[in-house]
Amino acid sequence: MRRWIMLLKRMDWSMLLAAVLLLGIGVAFIYSAGQAQSTAYQRLYLKQIIWAGMGIVCFLGFACLDYHRLYHRAWWIYLLGLALLLLVFAPGVGARISGARRWIQIAGVRLMQPAELAKLALILALARLYGAPGRNPRGRRLAPVGLALALAPFRLIAAQPDLGTALVHLPVLGDDIFAAGPPAGALCKLAGAGVLAL
Repeated sequence: MRRWIMLLKRMDWSMLLAAVLLLGIGVAFIYSAGQAQSTAYQRLYLKQIIWAGMGIVCFLGFACLDYHRLYHRAWWIYLLGLALLLLVFAPGVGARISGARRWIQIAGVRLMQPAELAKLALILALARLYGAPGRNPRGRRLAPVGLALALAPFRLIAAQPDLGTALVHLPVLGDDIFAAGPPAGALCKLAGAGVLAL
């Protein structure tokens, strides 16, 4: 009980309030847009409320989780993310929607979009790479390793094809490398490699 009280005291309530307000505005827009449509569309806002409630529960769950546990399992989470991205291409598992295989679907039920997990997995893997105890984050060898970590999910997501989601991985890589503080020369070479890759 004491741990929960400490977590509640440390929580950034202004951030949670801002998220809830944004969710409320989104639900209001969906409700407003659906009223001029058929009955099926008029009830879409109820589904959005359910998803919002599930999101808040997940947020509170992760807020209570010790992030050190995720840090120590970063490589396994990263490999799981890659495996799920590969699973999307398996016959009978990946659901093709609007010409792209983005969802894992089993028995007609869409379970998850692995690209979203891959974003978090990449952030954890880069944090583990640059933040390992005793490791110099300014080392020249770490930038190519970070680039390789980002390009693996980038390539798999782009092949779905979902270039918009894939491109999110590059700014994530750039932010982590910049926060680690590598030499300016390494940053310029990495930026050049990114331009050539695009």
